[in-house]
Amino acid sequence: MSMETPIPEDFWEVFRTQFPQEDFIAFRHALEKESNIGAIRPNLHKRLTPDKLEALTTPLGKGSPVPWYPQALLIDQRPLFATRYEWQAGYCYIQEPSSMAIAQIAPSLPSRPLKVLDLCAAPGGKSTLLIDLLPSKSTIISNEPIAKRASILEENLLRWGYPNTIVTRAYPDQFLATDIQFDLILVDAPCSGEGMFRKSEAARQDWSLEAIEACVARQREILDIAWQLLAPQGVLLYSTCTFNHQENEENVQYMLQKDSCHLIALSPQQEWGFLNGKEGLGWRALPHRTKGEGFYWAPMQKDGEKKLQEKKKRKKRNSLVREIQVEIPQSILSSWLSSESLQEEYHGIMHSQNELFALSQTVYEIYEALLDAKIQIRHAGIPLAQQKGKHLTPHPLLPFSTQFEEKSFPTVPLNDKETLQYFSGEALQKLSEVSSIPNGVVCVTREGYPIGFANAVSGRLNNLFPKNFRLRQRNFS
Repeated sequence: MSMETPIPEDFWEVFRTQFPQEDFIAFRHALEKESNIGAIRPNLHKRLTPDKLEALTTPLGKGSPVPWYPQALLIDQRPLFATRYEWQAGYCYIQEPSSMAIAQIAPSLPSRPLKVLDLCAAPGGKSTLLIDLLPSKSTIISNEPIAKRASILEENLLRWGYPNTIVTRAYPDQFLATDIQFDLILVDAPCSGEGMFRKSEAARQDWSLEAIEACVARQREILDIAWQLLAPQGVLLYSTCTFNHQENEENVQYMLQKDSCHLIALSPQQEWGFLNGKEGLGWRALPHRTKGEGFYWAPMQKDGEKKLQEKKKRKKRNSLVREIQVEIPQSILSSWLSSESLQEEYHGIMHSQNELFALSQTVYEIYEALLDAKIQIRHAGIPLAQQKGKHLTPHPLLPFSTQFEEKSFPTVPLNDKETLQYFSGEALQKLSEVSSIPNGVVCVTREGYPIGFANAVSGRLNNLFPKNFRLRQRNFS
């Protein structure tokens, strides 16, 4: 279906002066054409094979690597991935290709474990990308202040399964109440969305010159807060999905006026088609030059010596936060988690819903600081178990974790039809496979990949796939 809303004429007037005439014509022609270009990016902490990823792209066109992030493959159709186990269980993510350009920051990061904050993170694509780029044992807080968007973010990060993940719902200034200094902060700022004109009717309808001014004011407020949260020698990565100079280069110039701020030089390959920003400030992806939508990014670094932080004595946790620390039975840790993960010391947090999460020492320390600041924590650590009476049973989301030890559970393979039934929350009859398995929790798989738990009872598999993750409809034609 073609777009009904034309791109505003005021927009064209703004950009007519920013390109040579020939380049402007190509830019306008590209932006007025609708686009379905995207990419499938694998979870590098899970074991989806390259040939499996390639097979996923075959019906969707292209399949060639994203030039600036070759682990991902381009597609030119919008896939219906809700029915695919590879997406449902976090083995891959569908992402706009241009936004993967932030991966260019990886060589500039220290090799030690980092504390990372994705301040405007929903729906989670850039958080999951950062997770795959960060040094081992780094911890990331993915934050989103809007409730509905925070729920989507939480689901996507749980699917990705990285153990040192915390999902929060807070406005940026709330983090100032913590004593955390971050090594890397991503501000993928709320913007006027000009880069989405090829895909979004709403982006065209909502655009105005006044909206740009409002966005700039909000962006600078967020950037100022992020700068206060950034450790000396830390990296602030700023990005938008818009084109205008006010929200991009002028905001970077605003930050560079701070004595302690300097721009980090990047050198994207010329054939990728990225354009250096005005006065060399940042980089742009433009739809007539790159295989993707409009995107802008600029990495900055805070000068100064990084100081060792003295650990503050924590106040007693707020009684309004209905969570308690519990000891995790060693038998569960050694059985349900991989041997590699057992090198960590874990703290148990039991949520009010009787859900037990395992937090590494670093995650636990950050968790405490967030609680002290009264920041809403949507998720932290590894979803390990559920308390049922006096017993702990495996958490339904544990198979999504990269630390899951699948060998500790009997496995039952599913075919395509059964997988769809499973994701829809239905019970399955598997007499031949289940009859030889003792009643209890089993790991269901598709093509050898764990996708969840079920409860085997006399040849029947009772569904344990989390209710809020289940398919909401079955007619996908």
